[in-house]
Amino acid sequence: MGSRKVSIPDTPPSEVQLIALQQLAERDDADPVQAERTALNIASNRLARASDRVKAIELCTRLKSTSALPLFREIMTSEKADVSIRTSAITAVAALGDQTDEPALQQLASSKDDRVRAAAVDALSRIRRQG
Repeated sequence: MGSRKVSIPDTPPSEVQLIALQQLAERDDADPVQAERTALNIASNRLARASDRVKAIELCTRLKSTSALPLFREIMTSEKADVSIRTSAITAVAALGDQTDEPALQQLASSKDDRVRAAAVDALSRIRRQG
């Protein structure tokens, strides 16, 4: 008996999960609780690629996952987080949060980083329109 080589794609597990989640989210019979839980796990995984975390945050936002707000609030104020992840978290807070998020967003609106500042200004505008 000879051995066969099996080719395993070099795709990170979080990306595979995200692809499956995005396809599930488009189906009517998908379990939104499981999809939300998995997306939240990826969004909070500091070892996951930044692009995967951003997609997971966007998916949580699309699923209207208010249970993810504490994580998003933490990420948006973290100077250590990748800027793309921070700006996605700011956008998510704008979509899911409320006026209690204004003080943190006002602080971010004076950030040294142009991208964080722009996202915070936009988020403040959205929250004020909603309120």
